[in-house]
Amino acid sequence: MSTDSLPERANLEQLKKQAKDLVKAARAEDLDALQRIGPYFGDPARIALQQAQLVIARRFGFSSWTRLKRHIEAGAPDGETADQRATRFLDLVSLHYGYFVGDFGPKRFEQAAALLVAHPEIADESIHVAAAIGDADRVSAWLDRDADLVNAKGGSHHWAPLMYAAYGRLPGVSSLPASRVLLERGADPQTHYMWGGQYKFTVLTGVFGQGEGGSINQPEHPEVEAFARLLLEVGADPNDSQAIYNTHFEEGDLCVSLLLEYGLKPVDLNNWLVRDGEEMLMNPQETMHFALIAAIRRGYASRAKLLIDAGVDLAKTEEAYETRVKGHTPYEVALLVGETGIAADIAAAGGPVSEFTGLKAWEAAVMAGDVSRARTLAADLAGDMFEARQIELPMDAVATRNHKALRAMI
Repeated sequence: MSTDSLPERANLEQLKKQAKDLVKAARAEDLDALQRIGPYFGDPARIALQQAQLVIARRFGFSSWTRLKRHIEAGAPDGETADQRATRFLDLVSLHYGYFVGDFGPKRFEQAAALLVAHPEIADESIHVAAAIGDADRVSAWLDRDADLVNAKGGSHHWAPLMYAAYGRLPGVSSLPASRVLLERGADPQTHYMWGGQYKFTVLTGVFGQGEGGSINQPEHPEVEAFARLLLEVGADPNDSQAIYNTHFEEGDLCVSLLLEYGLKPVDLNNWLVRDGEEMLMNPQETMHFALIAAIRRGYASRAKLLIDAGVDLAKTEEAYETRVKGHTPYEVALLVGETGIAADIAAAGGPVSEFTGLKAWEAAVMAGDVSRARTLAADLAGDMFEARQIELPMDAVATRNHKALRAMI
């Protein structure tokens, strides 16, 4: 969420109309509307007017519609209010997820730092700010005054304080000390928000960071391992599908290894929801199996080995995405993306093995860099059979930095 300045002579009725228009746009599944609403509420397509008003209030830097209303009724005095400034700070300092992430990242974290330097009073505006900047003493002071604040939602994203500690990325600052105080005083390690009513972003998810925007725009917490262990030790669920998804794009085994260490099991189901018409249903996919397929497709052999050794189902086929590996076992997926080493690990662990014929055999040969076998197989295949693979194969090879496959294709 980015904040805008209130227009001159702001009119409450006009803002109410904006909220009504936002409701209509969301129900029509307008992408911009869904992006604005997604981080805050359940199913964006079912947003109510009161919820839309809160989104409008946050657009203009107010933590609630009531505060925006009071500001306008007071004559909308010039200058940014303390509440607006604190709301803007929390928005700038937090990791963002959604359809568009290009405008979020380190520049905004630096802007948050500059705003705090220019207006140090922001630090005393709320417990949410205190948590985001990692100030354990300020967090303690807030809780001494009102213990119920420990899980109170507020700020730019309507989160509990612990969420701002987990998703905050103030440069040069660790929020871990403040997080310890929050957890000691009763903060819920399972607190989360449902992006778009479908994807569960937990405190733990925020600590691991990363995602589709990349580790520069969505960096992990500076004390990621210590913070993650703290959460897992006090009851955070190790079955964190979104954390696994967010960290599957880049190398590194920390997320998967910690979740396995603290109890992620092969039978645990992905905690995302899936849409079935008007309803949201539990996802039937196994979290570890999803993680294994993702590791194979990215060529992360050590991560795949962790999951194989932990007992992931090696007979189950990939059914998550409409790609050329759908319907195939992990062993077959490994062959189809040229990861023969991972295929060997699966076979050694007792996973089912099989051999391809026809076009699939040709794909496996190309991805393994076996030019001679690929040429032999191609002689028996019709030329038009290759058309569907002309984009997918090189894309897969680039994703895993599979040089031998690219050379074979060339």
